[in-house]
Amino acid sequence: MSSIAVGALEDGEQRLVVMFGEPETEETVDRFLQDLAVGLSLSIAPQQKDGTHGILFVEIPLAAVEHDKLPSANGGVRVTDAVSIEISSPQPLSDAILKGLRPSPLAEIFVDGMRAPDAKAKFIHWFVMLEELERCSEFDELFERVFSSAQVGVLARSGSMSAIQTERFRSWAGGRNLTVAGRVEKLQRILETIGVTEVNTTHGSVAITTDLIKSLVTQRNKVAHRGSGIDGSAVYTVLFPLAYAALNYLMNREEVP
Repeated sequence: MSSIAVGALEDGEQRLVVMFGEPETEETVDRFLQDLAVGLSLSIAPQQKDGTHGILFVEIPLAAVEHDKLPSANGGVRVTDAVSIEISSPQPLSDAILKGLRPSPLAEIFVDGMRAPDAKAKFIHWFVMLEELERCSEFDELFERVFSSAQVGVLARSGSMSAIQTERFRSWAGGRNLTVAGRVEKLQRILETIGVTEVNTTHGSVAITTDLIKSLVTQRNKVAHRGSGIDGSAVYTVLFPLAYAALNYLMNREEVP
């Protein structure tokens, strides 16, 4: 892509012009437009404090795009909520917004959660951000291991295990997840480390407490094993902003050389 520009807002519409440096296939153009929709959806996520009645996201109707021609009147960007009610108020674009868009597989998962029709599907997509945050190795030093490296070696040599059993034991006992602190405590500490100690909702600030994290983890376990137990209110007012904060950290982390 050689250039991208946005025209002035006129009668509630803006013209988005994308010029590629060389001819591209329709598949490449469509992929770019899908990434654009994800990026724009992500850019409006922080302003949404209560998604109980719908989460706004950006949708680009690819079927209406005319390649090698100016887009038709119905081929522009629409902002819709989870039940596809079209919003008539314009959502202004700017060159600054477009330049700040960053394609990312995790961003796509997050926005898929915005698009998902029910609370359980949203929960699953958004909790992925917290799970990816837990996997970041830079937080390992925050937590005491159950066994030190020396203890793992002593225990591995003291038993009568086979070579395969010894390897498996070393992998388990020396694993980064085997810590004195449990998952709830670790996740809360990680969030504190990246500066997330509260979230803002339409009802004011909500502190990220141990009980709140425990509730989210419990719901995640129920979804995984029994498929029930979703607190819709917590999904929209707590998990949504937490997931966005985690995603923002993860995307910034990817950019560090």
